[in-house]
Amino acid sequence: MAFRSGDRQEQRRVQRELKETLRTCRDNYRRKLESKLEQNCVRDVWTGMKHITGMKGKDTQTSGSLDRANQFNQFFNRFSSPPATPLSPPSPHTSTLSQGLVTTGQVKRQLDRLHQGKAAGPDGITPWILRTCASQLSPVLVHLYNLSLSQERVPLLWKTSHVVPVPKKSRPSDPEDYRPVALTSHVMKVMERLVLAQLRPQNHLRLNVSKTREMVMDFRRKKKTPSQPLKIKGEVVEEVEDYKYLGVVIDNRLDWASNTDAVCKKGMSRLYFLRKLRSFNVCSRMLETFYHSVVAGAIFFAAVCWGSSIRASDSNRLDKIIRKAGSVLGQKLESLETVVERRTRKKLLSIMDNKQHPLHHTVDRQRSTFSHRLLQLRCRRDRYRKSFLPHAITLYNNS
Repeated sequence: MAFRSGDRQEQRRVQRELKETLRTCRDNYRRKLESKLEQNCVRDVWTGMKHITGMKGKDTQTSGSLDRANQFNQFFNRFSSPPATPLSPPSPHTSTLSQGLVTTGQVKRQLDRLHQGKAAGPDGITPWILRTCASQLSPVLVHLYNLSLSQERVPLLWKTSHVVPVPKKSRPSDPEDYRPVALTSHVMKVMERLVLAQLRPQNHLRLNVSKTREMVMDFRRKKKTPSQPLKIKGEVVEEVEDYKYLGVVIDNRLDWASNTDAVCKKGMSRLYFLRKLRSFNVCSRMLETFYHSVVAGAIFFAAVCWGSSIRASDSNRLDKIIRKAGSVLGQKLESLETVVERRTRKKLLSIMDNKQHPLHHTVDRQRSTFSHRLLQLRCRRDRYRKSFLPHAITLYNNS
């Protein structure tokens, strides 16, 4: 009404009142989040921070109609279809599980390896319970496993899974644009690992050539002949210069330049969310929580793999993002080199303590007979000298 009437004084009054109302609402919402943080309601705090920053604001959930669910079931069930040609069973003398000989020690070792943070399956049994009560539950599970193998029957609840379709693209349309994530029983997973350990030479795995990529790492200065294309069953495998594997971009030069570009891009986008959260004048504790979980989680992801091998210019780019985040928080943060060295030492110590780790015997052979130091590996190239294991041994000896 004030705008239509042309009354300037009334317009200014309405604008001031609107700004004051918005400021009051923001302060009330900030106090609400801080009270939730003091009450340790982490889920409500994260929901509020995502609303403030606009992080993951897009709704990627698909429609919940029954026809859509049946379409997903039919599409994902194609993986459970029996093979065209029957597979020959393993011979009795090559597998102890063919006679149902599962020991208590085998089951207990598998229970001790369970990740306690995993979600429970349809049976509601969490891996935390199985790992904590491994000594008490191992004899019971041995009896159930041997009974199942002797009768060649698996309980229905063990075979049941909750499949959650996760989008591969920002705008999925077809079922092929979704990746099935199945929540299965951890009791059944333990049994599958025991069976797989015996049937590993006869796993009958089939390679999907259309999803296979070839990466040639040739560090010769003079390449006399170009590499020949790789063919599998008559199909040519696509050759790439870099490939993203488990969230890390690996290139054919092993200089981690492509991975640094991806990390810097992700770090700058997360830094925007941090600045937007600070505009609400939230407490420093909430800002630190957001930084360590969102910003630092993106920058230091798998830093043990590439942190010691990147170029100085790439390291300075990441440190610049860290310094910008520190200016937002109002405190000095750890540099990339400091974080990489701390995590590398911790990873090496965990390898030395875990006899099941593939690198345990390699590190154990480097122990010195005269001191607690580790003998350094022979490194002819600087590329190998800056890799994980030689760099970790150097840090261990200097600590």
